Order: sequence, then structure tokens, then C-alpha cells
Amino acid sequence: MANIYDYMRNPKRAVRDGYNPCYMTRVSTVINIFTRNLTGRFRNSLSFGMDETLRENIASSISLIIALIMMISLPISCWLVAFLLPKGGE
Repeated sequence: MANIYDYMRNPKRAVRDGYNPCYMTRVSTVINIFTRNLTGRFRNSLSFGMDETLRENIASSISLIIALIMMISLPISCWLVAFLLPKGGE
């Protein structure tokens, strides 16, 4: 029987093997996958510098702000919704 770690590695296969994740597990997995390689993603998308055009510097700044807002608000809002939902099996 699959467990939560199998679900985090490969969600489709774990569900097919009989694992039934709750909402909190799904939210935690999405956040884990999104933040797994966050430093590399930031390093590739951000290109500040004097040799870059103004448009590229502004786009890098906007992408940094959006990513930070998502990183802060997604876990808080998803966990809040998860605590408000009724328990499974009731």
C-alpha cells in the first residue's frame, strides 16, 4: 500500500496503488513540488544588471514580486480552507 511519501514522489501512481490522500496532503504536496527547486527557478528567471534592458529588469522585478506573494499566500489560504472543511468520513 502506498503512503504519503509515495504520493509526494508520484501522485498518480500512489492513487492508483490505493492511497487516498486528504486535502491537507494534496495541498502540502503542491507546495512541496512548487518550492522544491525554488532557488534555481529564481536564479534562472531573475536577471538584474546593467547590461539588461529596462524591460527585462522590470519583468524580473514583477516576477519576483508575484512569486513572493504566491509563496506567502498559497500555504496560508490553502491551510485555512483545509481547517474549515469538514473531516473526511463524517
